Formats: sequence, C-alpha cells, structure tokens
Amino acid sequence: MTRTPTAAFGAALALVAVLPLGGAAQQQQAPPPATDPDGLGPVGANCAAEGYRAFDFWLGEWMVENADGATVGSNTITRISNGCAVLEHWIGGSGVPGQSLNHYDAAAGTWHQRWVGGNGQILDLTGGLEGESMVLSGERDGQDGLVLDRITWSPLEDGSVRQKWDVSRDAGETWQEVFLGLYRHTD
Repeated sequence: MTRTPTAAFGAALALVAVLPLGGAAQQQQAPPPATDPDGLGPVGANCAAEGYRAFDFWLGEWMVENADGATVGSNTITRISNGCAVLEHWIGGSGVPGQSLNHYDAAAGTWHQRWVGGNGQILDLTGGLEGESMVLSGERDGQDGLVLDRITWSPLEDGSVRQKWDVSRDAGETWQEVFLGLYRHTD
C-alpha cells in the first residue's frame, strides 16, 4: 500500500499535535525541586535527606592557614548536581590546584571523596561522620609500599573548619600528621 503525500502529511500533523500535550502533561507531573534552605541552589528530591547534608559545614569560600597561622591556600566548596555532591576547588599557596568530588552513598551510608591534585596525587577516600567530624580514609601505593590516608574535617564553634591529614605506612599501627589546616570563611 502506498501513501499519498496528503495522507503522510496528515499523519505527521496528527503526531505533532499530540507531542506538545504529552510533554506538557509530563512537566505538570514532575514535582518542583526542593528548596535549599542555605540558598546554595536547588536540592534534588532524592538528595535532600539528612545524610546528604552531613558535609554542609565545609561549604563556602575559605582561606586556609597552617598551624603557624600562615596562609597555605584557598578553597571553594560548593554543592553541585542538585545537592547530590560537593565539589572542592583548591589552590595551594604555590599555585598548585586540586579538586575533589564528594558524594554520599545512601545505600551504604558512607561518604566518598575522589581527590585529584595538580601534582598528580590521587586519593580515594571513604567514611562518614564520627561525632560532628567527617572522617574519610583510604589506601594508596606509595614509593615505599602501601600508605593509609585518614583525613578529618571538624567544624569549630566560630564557623571555621579544622582539617587534619594523617598517614600510616605500617598498616595503621602508627600515624603521622602531614597536614593541619584551619579553614576561615572569606564569604
């Protein structure tokens, strides 16, 4: 059976007439995104649960000082992907950048961080809240064998955040502090 141009045009016109209605019906059924009480963007309906908000104390614009009070870098921490992840943009005092993507796995109840430094360093960390502190740890291959990393972010009463990075080269028997930073808000 061959269709005439008029019949084909009529079928196409009928299809076009139906499509906008289907799209409008779908738009009306979708709920609006949840409002972020901090004003940092919409929060996806699936990512508004408490576990996704556990690292919110780290959000903001920061200057980072070492234990002696010297500025060692700046950091911008933002919520992305409708509140489902946290993105870190680090610039060290020497100009070396780094970024981390942080996200909560609701099924496992754990946080994950993937850090990639401008010097080639990569960290894969997993963990969660311990008290009020976020503690993430992982292992990597070092020059002399396996290295364990443990990084702890602790919110302080004045709104600043303390970050402590410890490493172990003996399977966790002993730990050495390699970084202690104090994050102070600039925003």
